[in-house]
Amino acid sequence: RDRNRDIWVATGIVSWGIGCGEGYGFYTKVLNYVDWIKKEMGDEN
Repeated sequence: RDRNRDIWVATGIVSWGIGCGEGYGFYTKVLNYVDWIKKEMGDEN
């Protein structure tokens, strides 16, 4: 959460991994999905 602008910010999304906090996680680059996320959210904030 960016408290200066009072908004939530996605800094990383786990694609998959071995349990919660176990071993390494594999992440996806959110920037590649921004248009899709905006479309799916519609007018949601």
